[in-house]
Amino acid sequence: MSGLSSNSNTTGMSADGSVVIGGSNLAAGYQAFRWTAATGMVGLGYLSPAQNYSNSTGVSSDGTVVIGNSRVNDQTSVAEAFIWDTTHGMQALRDVLLAQGARGLDGWQLTAATAISADGLTIVGSGINPAQQQEGWIARLKPASASGLAEFVGHKSIKLLSDTLLK
Repeated sequence: MSGLSSNSNTTGMSADGSVVIGGSNLAAGYQAFRWTAATGMVGLGYLSPAQNYSNSTGVSSDGTVVIGNSRVNDQTSVAEAFIWDTTHGMQALRDVLLAQGARGLDGWQLTAATAISADGLTIVGSGINPAQQQEGWIARLKPASASGLAEFVGHKSIKLLSDTLLK
C-alpha cells in the first residue's frame, strides 16, 4: 500500500493472528487493509471509484474473508457494507446476497457489517430498512460448495430467534 501515513488502525485479526485488518490514511482517503507477514499491508479498495473511505470491521477465523463498509468521506453519504475475499475482491454485501438468492432485501440499505462468524458465512450489521429506519440484520451466505439460497433477516426476526434460543 503506497502512500500510507502513520495513522493506521487495526480492527481485528484471524484466530491465529496471522492476518490483521484495519484502515489507513492514504493521500486519496482512508482505506481498509489486510496485513499478513507474506504480503505486508494490502489495501482492499473501495466499492466505487467515487468513494474515498473504507474500513474493515471483521475477519473470518482463517483470515480469508473480510467485512466492513465503504462510502464517500463526507457528512451526508450513506455507507455500504462490503465483503472481501482474495478471489472476488471487494463486493457490496447486498449484491452478493442477491446473487445467492437471498430474499427480503427489497428497500434495504446495508450500511454496516459489524461482525462475522469464524467460518465467514454469517454476518451481522445494521442498515436502513424499507421504512427508512435504522435496524439490525443478520445474513447467512451459502458455502461455495452448497446449493440453496443465502438468507437475510431484519432485526425483528432476530429478536424472535434470540428469544427462542434463550428459552
